[in-house]
Amino acid sequence: MKYIRRTRTTPSRQVLLIQDVEVRDRLASSRINKFLYQYASEAKPRQSHANMVSVKCVRVRPDLKAPSAEECQIRVSVKPVKINADQVSKPFEL
Repeated sequence: MKYIRRTRTTPSRQVLLIQDVEVRDRLASSRINKFLYQYASEAKPRQSHANMVSVKCVRVRPDLKAPSAEECQIRVSVKPVKINADQVSKPFEL
């Protein structure tokens, strides 16, 4: 999404940034504590200040003759995630 100046055709812009998301497995019999988290490896190390999830919403007015008519352009970006699902946690999956 390119930089968009706030004008009459783009009345507002909202950005939601989430740096880190984890779903933890607290079952006593489970060997792995993290059920879902951001994937990182030696080949693809985790960036220190990168956001795991970003949601950008730009409201636009397609027709200036009807200023109350607005549309919303949404862009969602998610870093690679890893899911650890074992047989013990299987019944709790959605």
